Amino acid sequence: MVVLLERRQYLVAQYSAGVPIPIVAGTFQRVVADIARYVAIWDEQRSLRVFDAYVETLWLVAWAILFDSSDTAFDQVLTMIETKHRDRLLDRLIALRRPDWPLSDTLLHARPYRKLLHAIEADGHEREVGIMQFLDHYYKGMRRAYWHDLHVVQPGNFFGYWCFELAAFVKVLRIPDQSFADNIYYPRDLVTHSPARDE
Repeated sequence: MVVLLERRQYLVAQYSAGVPIPIVAGTFQRVVADIARYVAIWDEQRSLRVFDAYVETLWLVAWAILFDSSDTAFDQVLTMIETKHRDRLLDRLIALRRPDWPLSDTLLHARPYRKLLHAIEADGHEREVGIMQFLDHYYKGMRRAYWHDLHVVQPGNFFGYWCFELAAFVKVLRIPDQSFADNIYYPRDLVTHSPARDE
């Protein structure tokens, strides 16, 4: 399980360090392989009611979208997601690739994600403003995450505070991002990079 955690952190650290995105995408493929290998342990710790597990599940789906995973690989990711507890934001994220995916009415972690959900479900300028408001409160809202303030308490282990889930929405929904493109939590170049899918 330590290998799986470190691989996910390594992926984020690679992106933070400016490693070429095709290489980061290759690390994502190894993350998925790790989860498949340790699926029994992963099952025990992935309840969406646990905040860290919820964020990591959002990241897993977002990475599959941002790295243009094949349909087969995306379906493999979906088999790794806890479905006992449904969540509207996660459902919206999955529906970017599976439009017939049913949407829950429940948002399990309103802080900080209510603002993002409201923004995604809005239109036009209201959506863009909503995203900026979400980003303004994003880091403070992530206080429950195990990696919050890592740059202070363990600077040598800091790997980045990126909001990959937002980037996935922006990419697929083609949301104009000029107003928040330079936000320190927004991984903009993952939105503009579009490698061919590995069918």
